Amino acid sequence: MITITSQRKSIILNDSVISSFHPVEINFPRYTHSQIFDILKHRCIAGFYPGVISEKLINLASDYTFEREDLRYGIKLLSKAGERAETYGSSKITEDYIY
Repeated sequence: MITITSQRKSIILNDSVISSFHPVEINFPRYTHSQIFDILKHRCIAGFYPGVISEKLINLASDYTFEREDLRYGIKLLSKAGERAETYGSSKITEDYIY
């Protein structure tokens, strides 16, 4: 059995499983700010037309993501910013759309 969790709490299992379940913890290091920026930039290249978002705004999104320690947050943040720009008929994502 392989279990993946972001919680370090004990996993509650049936007694018959516990006797053969020997958990091994694997910790993945946090992404650096630079790694987060690179990942978000590549997502923007794949998801937006050229010129829709500036590197300055990708860096801002990277700042928020680094603070939250959750890359999914940054990806969702940029997705929502794109949706807001589209809703308002804008061809560019501005700082107002990133929140």
